[in-house]
Amino acid sequence: MFSNKEEFKQQYAERMIKMYGRSLDSAHITEKYLVLGEMVREYASIHWKKTKDQVAADNAKQLYYFSMEFLIGRLMTNNMMNLGIYETVRDGLAELDIDLNQLEDLESDAGLGNGGLGRLAACFMDSLASLDLPAMGCSIRYEYGLFRQKIVDGMQVELPDVWLPGGEVWLVPREDKTVLVKFEGTVEDSWDAQYHHVELKDCKTVKAVPYDMMVAGKDGKSAAVLRLWSAKVDGIDMAMFNQGDYMRAMEEKAMAEVISKVLYPADNHPEGKSLRLRQQYFLVSASVQDIVARHLRDYGSLDNFAEMNAIHINDTHPTMAIPELMRIMLDECGYGWDDAWAIVTQAAAYTNHTVMKEALECWPEDLFRSLLPRIHQIVKEIDNRYRAHIWEQTHDAGKVEAMAVISGGVVRMANLCVATCHSVNGVSGLHSQILKDTVFNDYYKLTPDKFKNVTNGIAHRRWLCQANPELTAYITELIGDGFIYNGDELAKLRKFAKDKKVLRKIGEIKYNNKKAFADHVKKTMGIELDPDKNVLGTIGSTEAMMATMMAISNPGDKIVIFSPYFENYAAQSLFNSIEPIFVPLVPPAFTFDADRLEEAFKDPKTKAMLLCNPSNPSGRVFTKDELQTIADLAIKYDVIMGQFFENILIDYFTNHLKIKACHGDKSNKKYPDCMILGK
Repeated sequence: MFSNKEEFKQQYAERMIKMYGRSLDSAHITEKYLVLGEMVREYASIHWKKTKDQVAADNAKQLYYFSMEFLIGRLMTNNMMNLGIYETVRDGLAELDIDLNQLEDLESDAGLGNGGLGRLAACFMDSLASLDLPAMGCSIRYEYGLFRQKIVDGMQVELPDVWLPGGEVWLVPREDKTVLVKFEGTVEDSWDAQYHHVELKDCKTVKAVPYDMMVAGKDGKSAAVLRLWSAKVDGIDMAMFNQGDYMRAMEEKAMAEVISKVLYPADNHPEGKSLRLRQQYFLVSASVQDIVARHLRDYGSLDNFAEMNAIHINDTHPTMAIPELMRIMLDECGYGWDDAWAIVTQAAAYTNHTVMKEALECWPEDLFRSLLPRIHQIVKEIDNRYRAHIWEQTHDAGKVEAMAVISGGVVRMANLCVATCHSVNGVSGLHSQILKDTVFNDYYKLTPDKFKNVTNGIAHRRWLCQANPELTAYITELIGDGFIYNGDELAKLRKFAKDKKVLRKIGEIKYNNKKAFADHVKKTMGIELDPDKNVLGTIGSTEAMMATMMAISNPGDKIVIFSPYFENYAAQSLFNSIEPIFVPLVPPAFTFDADRLEEAFKDPKTKAMLLCNPSNPSGRVFTKDELQTIADLAIKYDVIMGQFFENILIDYFTNHLKIKACHGDKSNKKYPDCMILGK
């Protein structure tokens, strides 16, 4: 690959001709983006090859991180900076009269994740690659992300989040690694002397085709790979088609391939529940088969599987990796139960993401049995043996039932994880302590050594080094660049805590960033902001809400909140000793009663109203008349309005209504904005 700017320019122009038969002058901007993406991907692939070769040479243990989502973000800039080629590419493109920023803007966020566990998984991939640790992430190649929001007739409409047209440049198909995943059917078993044979008859088979996404480590010393599985079915049922049953002929193919269509399909109906369970088993079956095949190729036996492989289960969605590995060892490799169980328990580890027992994932046993008959048999056997173990340890029937994997007609995925895995962790010190004290207390008392804590971190190379280059440069000047590789070295900054010169310089950098933000707001919204007085940077929207609430109210005040409400609104009010007054939004239209709202405003202690438009979580968008009613009441009773979602796309033809517009600029001081970027 290229090693300097001139080589890059030459290879970029040649690649454009090779891929699209165009000169750079005549190429479309999308083609320029795709050519650059392919070059960066190949650059990262070289380092992935080096990583694999080194792992083989060192006979190193391999980590497989199972997660239903990886909130990986945009890869173009992240990979180029980690590979150390960002400046070379930026300057080379500039000399070709191409703006790298414009190409970066064409990239969509990969539709592979949504929330905290997805971001945690992505941070681990970046860190593992940078630490030169052999790791592979395992997930699904969703065609569509969670959803794209559009507002129609005042209500939220969920549209497909299409990311693959631009995101596919980062994916390398590995059709030679395709495996088969089987659903439904009937289990038939037989014995041949001491050998147990198991076969799944009349099942539905789906092909799992892997696509690899490279994640470059810092300085390109190593790379990790995210293996994403796509569901495919060969052709259609030609017998049905030739008999004129065209729809049924296509239906089976469509139903199979829907497995990898959408991240988190709605599960408030039986079909949605079935699809989610299919997705979970599809991920773990394909991944475990792949891991076992790789291990057998290298070692010829699974006896040392746990010594050479670690399977980490991120939340309970990939829990079926446990019975799937048992299935392969029992049914395909001839292991006895005890030997297989010893290997599986030492190979699997689990990260918990919730402290609410009622939120722990469970599946109806009837659905589980019908969709995954052999896996159900294995989980049932695990449950029986674990029940016997708990009874032997405690002689407490209540504990046996509480800790059982299957109880009351449901399969408890978290219980299966904790009963099996050799390591169980929360994502903060407090979280992990709660797991030990309450959620999994019975397990902790029996096996305290398996409970650990792994505090969530952040990808500081993305959120400090990339997002704030001026501050990064100054920190490097103060303590060197070691923090870029090891975030713990940021602790060296503590010695400057009272250094007036350093604090003054950091203040200047902070001001420069605030001014850049104020300039952006003026350019895009026409609003003048004083960087010192009107701009406060926070680490997230929750902190922004807290800061706004503290600024506009005092302890003992009251604040009006529409209900249903986002859970943090009430919690933050109480944290600040402010009493929330809830005014209901009445379903199905989620409208409010103006008289009831006025009663809340009349209270002499009412200081403010927190208005979320669109309403969270109902998705209701307030009309101009409704906003006018709220604004009139705010003026009449001298109540401050705090409006969130200042920057939001309602749809391509409708402007976002702001309550401050209802009374013009004279009312600006009544309506402080909390602008949450990216919403």
